[in-house]
Amino acid sequence: MPFRFTLFAIALMLTLSSMAQEMLVPMQYGPVQPTVKARKAPAMLTLPFFDDFSNYEGAPSSSLWVSQGAWVGSNYGYLPPSVGTLTLDAIDAEGNLYNKSNGTEPFPADTVMSLSLRLDSLLLPVARRLMPSDSVALSFYYQPGGGSGNAWQRSGDSPDAGDSLVLEFFDPTIGRWTHVWATDGIDLDSLRRKTGSNWDYVYIPIDTMLYLRRGFRFRFRNYCSFDNTFEHGMVGNCDQWHIDYVSIDYNRTRRYHYTRDVAFVNPAPSMLRKYRAMPARQFRASEMATRLDMTITNRYEEELSARYSFRDVDGFLRAYDGGLDNVPTFFPDGEYQTSDAHAHPVITSAYPDDGVQRVYHIVHTVTEGVGGDVHRQNDTVHLYQHLEDYYAYDDGTAENGYGIYNLSGNTRMAVRFALNVQDTLSAIDLCFNRTRGGENEGLLFYLCVWDDNDGHPGRIIYKDQDYRRPQFAGLNGFMRYKLEELLPVEGTIYIGIQQAAAGVINIGFDRNSDASQQMYYNVGGAWEQSFLAGAMMLRPYFGSQAVVGLARPAKQTDISVYPIPADNHIVISGGTPGSLHQLYDMQGRLVVSTTDSKMSTAALANGLYILKSFAGGQLVSCHKIVVSHR
Repeated sequence: MPFRFTLFAIALMLTLSSMAQEMLVPMQYGPVQPTVKARKAPAMLTLPFFDDFSNYEGAPSSSLWVSQGAWVGSNYGYLPPSVGTLTLDAIDAEGNLYNKSNGTEPFPADTVMSLSLRLDSLLLPVARRLMPSDSVALSFYYQPGGGSGNAWQRSGDSPDAGDSLVLEFFDPTIGRWTHVWATDGIDLDSLRRKTGSNWDYVYIPIDTMLYLRRGFRFRFRNYCSFDNTFEHGMVGNCDQWHIDYVSIDYNRTRRYHYTRDVAFVNPAPSMLRKYRAMPARQFRASEMATRLDMTITNRYEEELSARYSFRDVDGFLRAYDGGLDNVPTFFPDGEYQTSDAHAHPVITSAYPDDGVQRVYHIVHTVTEGVGGDVHRQNDTVHLYQHLEDYYAYDDGTAENGYGIYNLSGNTRMAVRFALNVQDTLSAIDLCFNRTRGGENEGLLFYLCVWDDNDGHPGRIIYKDQDYRRPQFAGLNGFMRYKLEELLPVEGTIYIGIQQAAAGVINIGFDRNSDASQQMYYNVGGAWEQSFLAGAMMLRPYFGSQAVVGLARPAKQTDISVYPIPADNHIVISGGTPGSLHQLYDMQGRLVVSTTDSKMSTAALANGLYILKSFAGGQLVSCHKIVVSHR
């Protein structure tokens, strides 16, 4: 729970300083689940049912699930069975804490429910009735949130003992849900000691005619609770559960978790040494990483031969082929691919050093050597590397919130950036988490920039004249703060904020990107380097385009978009076949990305969006798109 970690942070604060200390708090927001127009109910699902949440993010797939608040992402679970997990937590479909969360008693939070399944019969290869002897079963893996290890290295928040994750079955004959399975709250270290694994495997036989019927459904629910803390601004999203590899089929045994499946475990890493994104003008070949860390798993009971490779879709980077190699079985010792050719591929080329703004599309692929992989969707991961007009250490996802607990105010937080050439700082994007009751909305601050003093922030070279206020755009949503005047900068600079009063301001904190060596804080004395593994979600923007709006395409391509306004889709015609089309909302968040000429807008809220088209990694067209569902 949030209060458990708050107590740890305060104890640490009293030990190390009489004034203040860094601390992490839960992030509050989750992704808003877009309102989708009512549609004709899909056909009833047939066996097999499977989802490992590996090839999409956001709301659970509407072709399989109906969701209330649960969401899919590739950065939240720790070493999942395959890349991507389903997360249940304490936030609703609008991205806010549940309004039932005023007390300390557990309350029902997220629900994710399957569409109706035909468990009465099989249609293929021959239509016949399903019976208890057919060994129909549901299986899945689950993991409590919060990560593992030292408190300052953890990600998210663990469920307390009074919290729970629940599985229920629906009996279509009487229209009633029945409790089938549950687990009490636990942290990951305790689960590992109990099971010997980071994920617990659950196998539920469906061996009664009560459920072997047409219209069977199942659902996961979680029960959360909040502690009544003295500092509500520290309370946010908590009690997370992650679910993966959900399957229903017949002729099952408990050994079914041995699946002929070679898969990626983590999302695609940055091709840059320090940054996730950086200005094209600042890029140099020395910024490239030399090796990557790829985590590849084999879910089968025997080692399998697989081929790993990566390529730049537009050919700016030299393609890499790691060849065929044996991947050890994950079971029973939790082994992953260790061959350097697969696990640590070498980068032998660099992005162009020409100052042209581009988005580079890197595709990583791992394929089982004899073509027997049963789940191909987890064999590919994508990286969209932005070399445009901003720096980012974070990967765009906030697993926690960052702040300084300081009773005296005058808190300063800064992030270091090393510029290769002189540039003009024009704006700073910040991702703030709104806390319970919105207490941090009134925490005024100034934007500040410092020069370098022997590896620490030195002389202040910019400070706002007027106060700023935290603004919110939901989970992972950045708000842009334009500087009061353009600031020429060069060399090493430190960019951050100075709070005007005490309180934890709660800036988004990415736990999967460790920029702790670039983060500093000061509470009225000396600057201290952060000891928290992660990256503050602060992104400096350079050049006048960050202030005036859309970046001007490097070359205009004759691309047309219709219909406008859009309802369920837009069609993009003209331009280069295979171009990358990305749709952004007005907060600058990427909401749709595709290389197809037809882009779905059915799940988007009504409003104004920006469509950017890239050819050869170069921005070639920008269009304003209006979405208006009739």
